[in-house]
Amino acid sequence: MREVGVRKIVVLSLLLLAGCGHFESEEKADASSLLERSRELIVEQDIDNAMEFAVQALSEADESNDKAMTAEALCTVSTIDLLATRDAQSWEKACEAEQIARSNRLPRPLCEALILKGRVCSYSEISEDTGRNDEAIGYLSEAYQVSNDNNLFREHVQACYHLSEIYVNKNRWNKKLVPYFYQKAEEYLGEGERMASEKGFTDLSRRSIPFRIRFFRQGGKINDAIDYCKRCLTISDPSDWLTKAQIYDQLTSLYGDQGKTEMALDNHRSYVHAMQMYMRGKSDKYLQDLENQYAYLVKQHQIERTRRILLVVLALLLMSLVLIWQSLRYNRKISRQKAAIEEADASKKNLLEAISSDLVDVTSLSGVNEMMELARNSHSMDEDEIRQSVEKLVGESASLSEEVSKYFYKLILHRKKAVEQSGLTERELEVLRLSAQGLSAAQIADILHISTRTVTNHKQNIYVKMGVNSTSEMVFKAKEAGLL
Repeated sequence: MREVGVRKIVVLSLLLLAGCGHFESEEKADASSLLERSRELIVEQDIDNAMEFAVQALSEADESNDKAMTAEALCTVSTIDLLATRDAQSWEKACEAEQIARSNRLPRPLCEALILKGRVCSYSEISEDTGRNDEAIGYLSEAYQVSNDNNLFREHVQACYHLSEIYVNKNRWNKKLVPYFYQKAEEYLGEGERMASEKGFTDLSRRSIPFRIRFFRQGGKINDAIDYCKRCLTISDPSDWLTKAQIYDQLTSLYGDQGKTEMALDNHRSYVHAMQMYMRGKSDKYLQDLENQYAYLVKQHQIERTRRILLVVLALLLMSLVLIWQSLRYNRKISRQKAAIEEADASKKNLLEAISSDLVDVTSLSGVNEMMELARNSHSMDEDEIRQSVEKLVGESASLSEEVSKYFYKLILHRKKAVEQSGLTERELEVLRLSAQGLSAAQIADILHISTRTVTNHKQNIYVKMGVNSTSEMVFKAKEAGLL
């Protein structure tokens, strides 16, 4: 029972050692969380890091064969390329996302891809001769319809904003304002602003500001644009320095158009201050992230140190348990061997006492000699044959009593088992018995009528089988095992 308990402890220790290495394992970020982080960085205008997270999200989506997430990741990469003025790469990713969305009937990524293609076409309208505004209207109109049919409100608002932008752009190269284009721009912009307000899309409501200002400026409504900027400043979040900077920048340009240099200069100072505050907040956030990362690394270092200490302690404990276990097994083996020797000695002692007290005629030892001869030949007999032979000798001998025969029977059985366990042959047993009497190899060879070399070979075989290196050690071990 104690040995079983030790084994259980050893197994538990091994399990603990195997499980220690998982203390600091972190859950791998999925594509959705990576995309969310990328979009947050886009808002913060951290383009490089945003692209890194977007590419990781795209890789995760490809590995999991998530078509919807793959299309969304492609749209995010396309958006980042567009912000970085990489129009060709943005167009390529948007087309790939559109193909996946159409093949798998994914309306949301399809809307995003169409809006991106419309934006690329719009931004390519850098001269009067390029003529890609109509192509942009085609993509954005489809996005407008798909988002409306599938109740994709955020995408619908974005389609409205960019359609308004396209119709404003169509008046860019006209010497005289085209009322139809200007009216369409106002309709789409108004629809997008109303839906963003009704659905509580605060971020999309803020995004309408540059579209509305661009609309006013294209129509020559400079004062309306200035009033709109001032209203936006009053209702904007005090901590949203990026939005304030964009509004101050627009006011600087608007006052410049009116020739109000002082007002333009004041708003430019406000723009610079707002950008400084925005960058300061961004730096503070970056420093906070560094502090959090440092704290995390310190914690991980402490965990790793604790893990190593625990590993060492468990290893020492395991080694101690193994040593205790082996010690217990060795002690039990020694105890069993000692008990067997004591039992054999007791049997021999009892046998000698019985023989000395029960012999009828001391000079007549023929029965004893025959018993000893039977013991030497017992390895080739079974227990029934041994019992019958002992009973026969007792019946024929006048010098042996029935009590003595019982001790001889036990002694013969004990010697038979010892011989079987030793693996010695009959000839090797004879060599062993004669060697125990102190005879030399030459004397043993004369008695057995074999050569001295053969006797030496037999002794060498006995050494190997018994695990000894000398005659004295061989005789001692043979007596312990009951072979003599």
